[in-house]
Amino acid sequence: MIVINRAGQIFSINVEENNLIPYINSCGHIPDNKNLSFKLAQRFSLPGADDLFMLMFNQKLASQDYQGAAVVARDAPGTLLRNQETINKFKNLPSTGGPAPILVYFNALLQTTKLNAIESVELARPVIQQNKVNLIEGWIKENKLTMTDELGDLIRQVNPQMALNIFQQSGSPDKVI
Repeated sequence: MIVINRAGQIFSINVEENNLIPYINSCGHIPDNKNLSFKLAQRFSLPGADDLFMLMFNQKLASQDYQGAAVVARDAPGTLLRNQETINKFKNLPSTGGPAPILVYFNALLQTTKLNAIESVELARPVIQQNKVNLIEGWIKENKLTMTDELGDLIRQVNPQMALNIFQQSGSPDKVI
């Protein structure tokens, strides 16, 4: 809906978010419509571009642009790409001489977003194995990790006080006691 006042000025525009991306994809007269719809969906978290996110993610992985793939996964709606399958893909990728691909993935996420429950546990495991629990403590203070029972159980092995804090934040009174 577009509202125009009597002077011809645009006063308001409303867009049906669920239909915008599919509409742009179907318009052949819009130059580079697929790329445009992907960028709009990525920037404004619009629904309807799941296939485009999957395509861009797989293209970036195939070209060994791990940072680009991580950014696409980060910006994808919901858990479309932020799931165990994506984590396993990054774990199994060959290193290109720089940091491990899984670290590139987690670094991209930690820069701007909070990790979901699966990501929090998957990141905590190797950090604990390397005995760098202070990193986890910093992420908790910055609210970068999702507090879950599983994360608390994992941390309890090395730092019971931090695990107690995680259990309290996750709403697990039985484990706190």
